[in-house]
Amino acid sequence: MLQEWKDVRQRPEEGPRRWWTDTEMDLIVWFDRTEPREFQLCFDKSGDQRALVWRPSGGLSLMGVDDGEGRPGTYKASAILSASGETDIDAVAARFRGASTAIEPVVRDHVLRVLGDAAARQSR
Repeated sequence: MLQEWKDVRQRPEEGPRRWWTDTEMDLIVWFDRTEPREFQLCFDKSGDQRALVWRPSGGLSLMGVDDGEGRPGTYKASAILSASGETDIDAVAARFRGASTAIEPVVRDHVLRVLGDAAARQSR
């Protein structure tokens, strides 16, 4: 079940953000006051990690996640997002629905609405 991190580092240039995590998913949401402005839903963290990134100006994009592990050097590098192939958005939405019961409805419903719209377009 997704649980919220309480001490998420804030970057003033990005606006306020909140972060929920569990063993298989992360949800990071940026806000305009109390309304979600954009989000990243990372999934398959223990395998081929990917992220569904939503911005109102660009819609929903599927990105691959390079977590920075296994690169040369002493320290882990920063994670990088890069364009990825396709995924079954309905399946991701179902997993999110089951994992997000502790997230307040305004956030949970927003993410599920975006995923539902994308899944409907994907099935056409």
